[in-house]
Amino acid sequence: MANFWNESFLQKMRDKWLKSIAYAEYVMNGVNYKADIQQKKIVGDTIEVYVVIDHSVQGTNTITKIRLYDTDGTIAGERNENIVKSSTQGVLIKFEFPLKEV
Repeated sequence: MANFWNESFLQKMRDKWLKSIAYAEYVMNGVNYKADIQQKKIVGDTIEVYVVIDHSVQGTNTITKIRLYDTDGTIAGERNENIVKSSTQGVLIKFEFPLKEV
């Protein structure tokens, strides 16, 4: 069966999604923190977003949620986590969002 969507249209949609992701936020020990997006890119049919959580909060901490926000400040997506980190550790989280016709 032939695909309905043209690949050029799908690539345009990937570009729009990529540009619309503005920043990240995480919840650690019940407190919200803004996180830097280190890199955003498209690899094949997949949108990749890399979020860096630094080691500025002292002690051992648990990250329980991560969110991505769009350019309007609206939550684009979120997921629960259970990442335990020490005060000397940073965390790099990689999101992969395939956008393709199935």
